[in-house]
Amino acid sequence: MIDPQLKWYLESIRQDLTQAMSESREDVRRENEETRALSERLHQEALGHAEQLNQETRDQAERLNQETRDQAERLHQEALGHAEQLNQETRDQAERLHQEALGHAEQLNQETRDQAERLNQETRDQAERLHQEALGHAEQLNQETRDQAEQLNQETRDQAERLNQETREHSELLSQEMRILLEQVQQDVKAVADGVLMVDEKLERYHNEVNAQIKSLDARLMRVESR
Repeated sequence: MIDPQLKWYLESIRQDLTQAMSESREDVRRENEETRALSERLHQEALGHAEQLNQETRDQAERLNQETRDQAERLHQEALGHAEQLNQETRDQAERLHQEALGHAEQLNQETRDQAERLNQETRDQAERLHQEALGHAEQLNQETRDQAEQLNQETRDQAERLNQETREHSELLSQEMRILLEQVQQDVKAVADGVLMVDEKLERYHNEVNAQIKSLDARLMRVESR
């Protein structure tokens, strides 16, 4: 037989344990509910932050894409402007060189003609004077004087021939110098044309590089947007 007092004590302990366990289960349930509510709030906040971050990322990608396109357009316009200015300057310089070459050639031709005309006129005047002198002596002198006049006339013709020969040689020399100058001018014009062609090739390569950079930036932006 169990002592009634002990039995009562054990029953009291069992009831206390049962009540404590019930209260403990209630506390655990409340904590679980609070934990689930907290998890739900955190989940909703995380979704909100993720959506906001995605929107900011899309906005930033759009701004970067627009800025890249604007910058590429500015670079393209600047390149076209520089190329047009360089082409215009090259054409102006070529035109100036051509006009200067024509002016020098015309001046050289005129100077050559004037000098040749002066030499011919001087030769004719001198020959005429010598001829008149020879005629005067021929009228006044005897046969010896006529012989001397003939000799003088022959010397005059020889001198005139030498002068004419020197004039022809000088004219040929001036013509040769003029041809050399014209060849040099043609070479300068060809060098300018080659420079223009080289500038056009450089501009084409620069244009291709800019297009390649733009395509690369577009590809990177597409990859960023796809992310």
